[in-house]
Amino acid sequence: MTADIQASEPSTPEKRIIAIALDASKFSDYAFHWALDHYLRPSDHVLLLNVQQHASAYIAGNILIHDPFTPVDTTTSLSPKDESHALLARYVRILESKKSVASFKAVSIHPSYVSIKESIVREVAVLKATVLIVGSRGLDGMSRGFLGSVSDYCAHHCHCPVVIVRPSEEDVKKFGTSFEVAAMAARGPF
Repeated sequence: MTADIQASEPSTPEKRIIAIALDASKFSDYAFHWALDHYLRPSDHVLLLNVQQHASAYIAGNILIHDPFTPVDTTTSLSPKDESHALLARYVRILESKKSVASFKAVSIHPSYVSIKESIVREVAVLKATVLIVGSRGLDGMSRGFLGSVSDYCAHHCHCPVVIVRPSEEDVKKFGTSFEVAAMAARGPF
């Protein structure tokens, strides 16, 4: 049996919708810049996602948990919504100046009764993202189990591939104590 091989015209690449989950952490900033340098293409549509809850606490089961690794800015009296808009505006300015993608949209999410990680997964599905990029805080296994890892949750629950960006040991050293948690995690496996 022989198969006919036909030459086909190269098809135009599918438009990728890249969601990048952002917060005020250096890990998130690192993931954003990594995506700019290593992942994004000029034809991509980028969704900048930020989830702001009213406090750095969330509900896990029936327990209210405070996340000590979530940055809390006590120097500002901005509402969570305004903080979200200010954060997203910063990344929008970077995308505008780089002109490295076809289009982008900033999405600010303010859930009342669901966690940040659930909100990200829901929004990625609603916006039909083809990939999600998230930073890794570099938590050890016990901290991830107790606090819950946003990146792990997204990797297991998103309908699309998830790229988890973790700083290398060299990058951890460059950032110094602000990456203290990642430096501890870099010494051992996840």
